[in-house]
Amino acid sequence: MKDFNHLSLAFDIRTIFEREHEMLNDLSFPFFYQFPKDCCQSASIFLGVCLKQFFPDAEVKIVRGTTRGDDEYHHYWVEVDKRIYDLTLDQFEKWLEPKFSRVSRPIYSEKRHPLAKYYFYKKKENITDAFVDFITGYANLNEVLNAFNYCYIELRKLGWLSDFKNLKRDLY
Repeated sequence: MKDFNHLSLAFDIRTIFEREHEMLNDLSFPFFYQFPKDCCQSASIFLGVCLKQFFPDAEVKIVRGTTRGDDEYHHYWVEVDKRIYDLTLDQFEKWLEPKFSRVSRPIYSEKRHPLAKYYFYKKKENITDAFVDFITGYANLNEVLNAFNYCYIELRKLGWLSDFKNLKRDLY
């Protein structure tokens, strides 16, 4: 029997992104043509929205980190009840390893981000505010909703969303 928890949801979403990133790109989900590279914001927003919908009592934050000393580079990840989930961390493997260890794979439910010495917290937002910023600054709402719908269909195939009545949609 499947465990329905934060960790299994994050694993399943990463699996969908790996398998379906070309389709998500075709649906105009921002920057998914080269997943996991350069799509940290899109991936984090989707994970954050799903976590809040499936686990409405969880404290979900989208974190934007920037490089120390300048704002030239940034990266997004999710904090859930003060645990870190970064579905696109492995995009840094060729760029930052071996200087920073543990960047060759995504991280799930960690206490500290492996790149904490490279990126510092610039902004931490609840999922509603982060979603609004994403839509108004970087993405088209209709295209994002189409991509979300596609991902929800894929999540259902993995055992999630068997009962749409219990999904918390009124929080957004």
